[in-house]
Amino acid sequence: MKKFFFLLFASLYSVHCFSDVLITDINILTQGNSIEESVEVIEMCKSFHLTKEQVADYVLESRLSNEREVHDDYYIFPCNSTGTMKINGELFSWIIRAGGVGNFESKDRRFVRVCDEACCKKVKGIC
Repeated sequence: MKKFFFLLFASLYSVHCFSDVLITDINILTQGNSIEESVEVIEMCKSFHLTKEQVADYVLESRLSNEREVHDDYYIFPCNSTGTMKINGELFSWIIRAGGVGNFESKDRRFVRVCDEACCKKVKGIC
């Protein structure tokens, strides 16, 4: 029942924001990871946990970007969570980092999304 409600909510929400985006089958595989090895950073990153709702909202509220913009304009924080999801029926692996940079990759393509100021206000806990 909970999964059905979420899928219905995600479907309605996605139709409201982007008529061509359907997000389903969100799986969170790891939470609170760190790309740095210092004890302090590892401990800090343990609290970076996302819910399925946050992940769906992130995809709907963030915008497409590119590696150049991310490199030039965004900080890449060491904390991240990873998982999989289907976007319009296509299976993607994802990594979303604290600060709002996310990478998505399927068998055939990959893209970067960023959460700007408006997105960060709507999707609490990512920025």
